[in-house]
Amino acid sequence: MAEASIPVDLFNPGQVFACLGLLEASEVLVGDTEGGFDWSDPGRVVFRLRAAGEENPVREVLAFLAEADVTAWLADAEAFDIARWGKPARKDKPAEAFSISGWEAKWNARIRQVPGPVFPFPFPDGTDVLPALLEARGRRLVVDHWGDATRRDPFKLWAGAGGMPGVAILTRALELVRPKLRDDLEAIADDPFGLAERLPSGFRLDWRRDYVALDIGFSPNDHSAITMLGFPLVEVLAVIGLQNARPQRLRHLEYRYAVAAGLLPPTLLRAALGAADLPLAMRRFRMRLGWPGQEGQARCILEAFEERAP
Repeated sequence: MAEASIPVDLFNPGQVFACLGLLEASEVLVGDTEGGFDWSDPGRVVFRLRAAGEENPVREVLAFLAEADVTAWLADAEAFDIARWGKPARKDKPAEAFSISGWEAKWNARIRQVPGPVFPFPFPDGTDVLPALLEARGRRLVVDHWGDATRRDPFKLWAGAGGMPGVAILTRALELVRPKLRDDLEAIADDPFGLAERLPSGFRLDWRRDYVALDIGFSPNDHSAITMLGFPLVEVLAVIGLQNARPQRLRHLEYRYAVAAGLLPPTLLRAALGAADLPLAMRRFRMRLGWPGQEGQARCILEAFEERAP
């Protein structure tokens, strides 16, 4: 077994989700994975990850991301009416039929049609929630939580952005970090959540990039020369971490999440993230969301604070 630890800010929900992403990815790619949080040193809280083999499991996950080919997943054997994804006629614009090649050219992303029926949720209203496949060296990870149609909250914060699909956001985030992952993998594996890049769009899971307008006369959106610094590895790993676990929804703009100490199997850390009442050493947090743009569209994380036990 090999073990690694990385610094984490428990008051940044995206980093907590990303820790679960490392756990989920390691379980698929390496196997026999355990993880947990260690806050015994208040000045350096860390996430511990242990997995089969002799290689650093964080490094193994990042090496996979550095090579992974990203495609959108569409089941060609399903009776999907993809014509619904076309655009209806408007005042000065004729109707626009949906085409896979046109979609791929627009978003610089690819769709893979695979034999079905294998689609993980009912036919979506738009391509923004098409599942993403990450593949390298015969191994694969699936990201599709954003289209979850069960009773669980999909925790999809991004919206608008010209209808940008999740697979396109994922592709662009990975393209930004791949050169550095290939050149400096060992150093990045020590602190993957600290890697910052100019990130035009993201999943809004790391609040360090987001902002909410104060209506005082300035907006980064009005200045093309300004691009907000983001943290692509947090965004990518966070959506992987949300595959099998979600924060507990309290209200539309308020959620609860929790972390557990020790080295635990994925099932327990997933339950802990959803703030389940477990007989473990845990810390619980509440996060408040806001509207970065028009109300009812995208949401972003405004703040997180720790709940104190009664």
